[in-house]
Amino acid sequence: MPSFRFHEAARDGILPILVEASEKECNYGDEAGMTPVHWAAFCGHLSALRLLIGLGGKPSKYDSSGNTALHHAAAGGQLKVVAFLVALGEDPWALNAEFQSPKVVAARHGREDVLRYLDAFMGRQMASNRKKALQREEKAKKRAMARFSSSPPETPSGASTPSIASSRRSSVSTLLGSTTSIFRRRDSTVSKETSRSEEGVLEEESRGKQLWDKLRNAKSPVYKKMRRKREEEARGRALRRGDSA
Repeated sequence: MPSFRFHEAARDGILPILVEASEKECNYGDEAGMTPVHWAAFCGHLSALRLLIGLGGKPSKYDSSGNTALHHAAAGGQLKVVAFLVALGEDPWALNAEFQSPKVVAARHGREDVLRYLDAFMGRQMASNRKKALQREEKAKKRAMARFSSSPPETPSGASTPSIASSRRSSVSTLLGSTTSIFRRRDSTVSKETSRSEEGVLEEESRGKQLWDKLRNAKSPVYKKMRRKREEEARGRALRRGDSA
């Protein structure tokens, strides 16, 4: 039976457990295809998310319904996580199996601060280099069509598209309770703390860019040697746990 200890640690933001994860474990999906990276993004644990990415976790990896870490952060209303991932280079035009971008997911779940942020970011991208932005949008559409179907599903006027909540109900309901109530809840404290939340957005953008600069150098021999050493230590710990069981 597969172990989901790193998924639960990511959900709760428990760094001492996550630091033991190998690259494979950082990208291992649960029953709904959600990885520890997805859980950290959805729950808003930035320190855990940065650690997992540093260990080899891939924010752009799809879950079973085509959602990336950015989709999950948008669904959870995690503005700072969204800012961090966008600065890291994650694609705001990426589409899930329902052909929804993170911005659409944010809108459908009433995450107005995330919606405003993504709308402003994508607008700036369009204004600064319209051709490149349109190419990214078109590439995302082609990727989704090739991966999920031959054509986007048509939604009748007035009908609602199935939400991201239904696609991962089994996993989220087990660990977090009612998915629908989590996604649709309008927390009254959010509006009171909006200004304080937005103050941290620029800081997370800066951290995302810094981490991106570090990851660009990930092919260096020194970095590879460090990664191999970490993985060997993780395997050793796993073997010792097996012996003691």
